[in-house]
Order: sequence, then C-alpha cells, then structure tokens
Amino acid sequence: MTRSLITRRVPARPLLGLHPAIILAVLDVIGLLVAGYLSVIELSGGVPTCGIISGCEEVAKSQYNNFLGVPVAVFGVLLSVVLLSLAVAWRKTDTYGLLLGHYALSLVGVIFDGWFLYLQVF
Repeated sequence: MTRSLITRRVPARPLLGLHPAIILAVLDVIGLLVAGYLSVIELSGGVPTCGIISGCEEVAKSQYNNFLGVPVAVFGVLLSVVLLSLAVAWRKTDTYGLLLGHYALSLVGVIFDGWFLYLQVF
C-alpha cells in the first residue's frame, strides 16, 4: 500500500547546512515581528512609521486597513503563527504535506502583501 504524496515523509535536503524548515521558521518569525508591531500600533490607535519608505501612513489610515472591523495586521499575526507552526511540524516529521501547506499559505500572504504594496505606491 502506497502513501499519498501529501502524507509521505520526504527527507529535506540541507540548505546552507540547515534544514530548510529552520530557514522558513526564521522568515516566519520575522513576519510575526512585523505583523505584531503593526497590530500593536494599529490596535492602540497609532500610525506605524515607514522608515525610509513613504506611503504606509496612508494605507494605515485607509479603508483597506480593516477587514470586518479587525486591523489586517492581526490577520498577519495569525498567518505568521500558522506558518511557523507548519515549519516546526515539517522539521519534526518531514511530512511533505506540511511543506505544501506552508507554501500555499505563504502564497496567500504574498498576494496580500502585493496588494498592500500596490495601495501604498499608488
């Protein structure tokens, strides 16, 4: 009996001497820190600072900043936590489906990031 590709254990090939899940987890933590910062600022009624890039103030004040009355950065925190959980689980089990789930949810995050970047620029 063969296992489906999603449930199959596929050992990862080290990248730069590290399991790729560790690299994904580090990127997920960075995303969690950024989304956490934005969530705290927005929930406290403040406006985030953009650094050298301008325009994020307009996005933070716009109608696109909330979805169902919740700042979108809170959804970013939730997404980052799920992604981090998938990366850790993949590291522990080498189950290919966890990696595919991480990739799929990451794509969703990139699409939303692209939309907000578009709003910021234009």
